[in-house]
Amino acid sequence: MITPYLILLIVGVVICDDALSSSEISDSYDESNESGSWPFEDVGTRIVRGKKAPDGFAPYQVSLRKKYKNEPYHFCGGSIYNDHWILTAAHCTVKYDATDIIAVVGTNSLSSGGDKYNVKQCIEHEKYDRKTLANDVAVCKIDKKFTYGDKVKTTTLAEKDPKGGDKVVLTGWGYTNYYRRTTPDQLQMLEMTVLTQDECNRNYTQISGYQKVDETQVCALAKKDEGGCLGDSGGPLVLSDGKVQVGIVSYGVPCAHNFGDVYASVAYFQDWIKNKTSSV
Repeated sequence: MITPYLILLIVGVVICDDALSSSEISDSYDESNESGSWPFEDVGTRIVRGKKAPDGFAPYQVSLRKKYKNEPYHFCGGSIYNDHWILTAAHCTVKYDATDIIAVVGTNSLSSGGDKYNVKQCIEHEKYDRKTLANDVAVCKIDKKFTYGDKVKTTTLAEKDPKGGDKVVLTGWGYTNYYRRTTPDQLQMLEMTVLTQDECNRNYTQISGYQKVDETQVCALAKKDEGGCLGDSGGPLVLSDGKVQVGIVSYGVPCAHNFGDVYASVAYFQDWIKNKTSSV
């Protein structure tokens, strides 16, 4: 089964070199052939040239946190869709009871500020596939209406997918150290470039068992030596103007050059999203 990943957006240093990543990826290919699962797990990570998001830069950003004693911990991202509903990835919510999740909005910090809401229901796509991460989209309903302000606003869903070459921006709290599971306190942002389906699939052909990116997905790549090998699962990918959401973070290949990160297409799933969130 693939493990989706948290995109590393922090300024930092490489913590795994090319030789190490190549070796680890090769080992994963062998494991994949034996187990029948995709080789996207435990192949290393590095910290590369993202930057802190300005305060209020992404007012639609949500931190989904798992209740744990008196200190809920961040586990996935999301975006505010409307007064009662959050958009995220199915792989984020399928493993938890919805009532064990808290949504925090209105702050770039994981340690302070923001408004907290209890989640009462999550709906994963009926055709979500845990193994391939196909149809990796979900919506979660909170227990009361969002209170809007300068730092709390809804996202706008794209009506069509971005084109190859378009600039997009990713935000999230991805791990700064994959092995230590270190999460940054401040929201990070990273500019990426959209790849066409052919470009994305061409880069993945060396992976045994890879299932092609299709019209249900968007693929994006950071500049060489920038960006992460893992992504903040469930979080939003938006056009460079920061106003229109085109994707939901789904999966990627850790520490691999020229592999695009894959996102569920907001445009493709727009009707499903609207249908599932029509009730208050």
